[in-house]
Amino acid sequence: MHKVMIYVENECGKSPSPIAPVPVGTVPASPACRITDKACVIYITWAAPQSRASIQGYSIYFDNKDGEKVEYKGCPTGANARNCAIKMEALTTGKDGHNLRPGDLSNIKVTAHNMHGEGLPCAHVNTVTIKSRPAQMPPPQAVANGMQKISLSWDSACSGSDCSYELKITEPGALPTTMRLQGTTFEHEIPEKCTTYKFEVRAWNACGSSIFSEPTSVKIGLRPNPPQLLSTPATKCGVTLNWEPSETTCPIQKYIVEIQDGQGNY
Repeated sequence: MHKVMIYVENECGKSPSPIAPVPVGTVPASPACRITDKACVIYITWAAPQSRASIQGYSIYFDNKDGEKVEYKGCPTGANARNCAIKMEALTTGKDGHNLRPGDLSNIKVTAHNMHGEGLPCAHVNTVTIKSRPAQMPPPQAVANGMQKISLSWDSACSGSDCSYELKITEPGALPTTMRLQGTTFEHEIPEKCTTYKFEVRAWNACGSSIFSEPTSVKIGLRPNPPQLLSTPATKCGVTLNWEPSETTCPIQKYIVEIQDGQGNY
């Protein structure tokens, strides 16, 4: 490093000592960077660039959705720093001006600093696609398929080989059961009749899962068969009706007796 010494001179002579030393040198060169992403985490590594002056630290930048360069400050970037791991979801919260959305492409840059200023970014353009965990899904659609099955379906909420779904089934008096599925349909075998089942679903990808959807409720049961009359003894005071209990899958709540008059009215 060279120094430029500045003196002051007038008619009486030159100042005995310089006003201030001014360092002369260059900013650091571009660091060699390597950018990879796995399971929705961005891994950034770099090597110290050539620099005549000591490296003081590094800066990491992202392009936000408006194409503006925004510095990421979530990693240590001192003189000895050489890597940074960033969860993609940290870039979609709007914090620090990132404002990235799932599916956005963003360029990542790393620069080095020394006493002369900030150097140029990585020599190669490093672009990543921003991902995030799925959003909450709508409730699943459920249709009773007779008395043996319930057919379930739900909207697709993710794509790719890392996309799957988790179905939660709840019935009164029992702990919920869950299962992981690859598709968007499922048929549930009904072990008990006259029971209300609740179904919830959530999506998974490499970033994690959404929260469960609102539940869909389905009550399984058939209307009772007509009761069988045993006898209708009549007296001058009226008629006594007797019948066998109806066959039904659900408990009988009440019986309704309707009387028809001579005009066919009840």
